[in-house]
Amino acid sequence: MVAFGELEKFAARQANTALSRADIRTACVVAASFRHTASRALDPQVHTQFVTANATWDERANGWRALTEFQMVKAVRYAGKAYQNEMARACRSLGYDIVEARDSRGTVTGFEIAGVPSAVCKRFSKRRVEIEQGIAQFFDRNGREPCAAEVHAITVATRESKLAEITTPKVLEVQRRQLSSEERAALETLREQALSRSLGGAQEQAPDRERESLQLAMGQLYERRSVVLGHELLAEALNQNLGHIDLSRLQNYAQKADLIGLTDTPWLHESFAT
Repeated sequence: MVAFGELEKFAARQANTALSRADIRTACVVAASFRHTASRALDPQVHTQFVTANATWDERANGWRALTEFQMVKAVRYAGKAYQNEMARACRSLGYDIVEARDSRGTVTGFEIAGVPSAVCKRFSKRRVEIEQGIAQFFDRNGREPCAAEVHAITVATRESKLAEITTPKVLEVQRRQLSSEERAALETLREQALSRSLGGAQEQAPDRERESLQLAMGQLYERRSVVLGHELLAEALNQNLGHIDLSRLQNYAQKADLIGLTDTPWLHESFAT
């Protein structure tokens, strides 16, 4: 809910005239959330889906208008990193240690629970394998890597139909059948260790992780760009220390940073130079 609440701040409606096109921010959506614990390939995968109505409340017009999601889509990385950060914080609060997950280029893409055997992670990443195979086939056909929109199309094209009839106990049975006795024992030990740590108290928070993450993000983004949006800066700062960041504290540090706003808009939407 934290992440979707941040994404909601980018909701808008159109305010077009015969001579111009413009959006008015409303920061209001109507949505229902559905929490899932498995992917379509029945791999363990905790995630939340939101079904959003094509409607937004405009206080200035005192009425409902059609939702314009353009700015929400532009801010989707920020919302995604906020979601990953909250998930990682929840894992740490349950007593688990986390480690960064990186792609072939060394870029941080998310996090994993420390201690889960790599073979188990790979076995339960069937959707990732399917998508990577689709990307490889695209490269063979076109001689180049797909862009973000093409990766999304590959993702949609390779996914299986939803399983409406399967029950949660059946899903767990399918998952457990894929584990050896040694792997199941290792996961049970990991769970018991995490439970022991969580009962012993919250894990220590490193001081000023938010400030450190913000400085790292600024150094990385402004190395190649002269202007950066507020939400882009926060997304990169979150990615520097997933699971160790208090979002409200990070936002507070960011708003006090030595940056020059260029458009006089709310902080998340603002364009900043140093």
